[in-house]
Amino acid sequence: MPHDVSLNSIPCLELALLRAIFASSDLSSARGRIVSGLPGYKWHDADHAIVYEALRKVSSRDKRPLREQLPAIAARMGFPDVDWDNYFTTGTTISEQKINEILRRLAATTAPEI
Repeated sequence: MPHDVSLNSIPCLELALLRAIFASSDLSSARGRIVSGLPGYKWHDADHAIVYEALRKVSSRDKRPLREQLPAIAARMGFPDVDWDNYFTTGTTISEQKINEILRRLAATTAPEI
C-alpha cells in the first residue's frame, strides 16, 4: 500500500514508528516500551498490524537481528509475503521525542470502520 510522504496520515505515522523501531540500535533498549505503548491500538494498515504483532513476538533471548527474526515470525503467523524492505530502510532515524509524539497521536486515534 503506498503511503504519502508526510506524517499527517495515520498509516504514515504507523510506518514511521515501525521504521524507527527497526532503524536505530540506540532504541533497542526502549523497544519494549515502544511496542507496549499502544495497548489495544487498531492498526489502520493491515501490513503494519502484522509487523507489529511479529515484533511483539520477538524473544529478548534471541540475539539475532530483527531483520532475521521478523520474517520467520510473520511466516509462522501465516503472513510470508510482508515487504520487509519497506520497514528496514536506511536513514530513518527519528528522535525518541518524535517517537513519543507519534505514540501519543496514534493512541488518540480510532481504527477506520471496515
